[in-house]
Amino acid sequence: MDDKPVTERIVEQPTVTVVERKGNGGIILAILFVGLAVAGGYFLVVEKSNDTRQTDAVVDAAKSIGGAAESVGETADTVGEATRDTVEDQKK
Repeated sequence: MDDKPVTERIVEQPTVTVVERKGNGGIILAILFVGLAVAGGYFLVVEKSNDTRQTDAVVDAAKSIGGAAESVGETADTVGEATRDTVEDQKK
């Protein structure tokens, strides 16, 4: 047999540990949710403002129509009085 000395060699390899962190997805979703909520609130406020303007326009139009109706009513009263005076004058 071979009388050569036996040499042992021990090689230790470092262990690699991989740590996955998945917490950032929640933060991104929260930021997106807050952004959508702010945008939605803005559009609701703008829409309410537009509704208020439309309501004011309708109220102003109704006031104009009311003023015109009042004018027509006064004219009808005047015509009625004139007609009554004419009829009374003719009876005399």
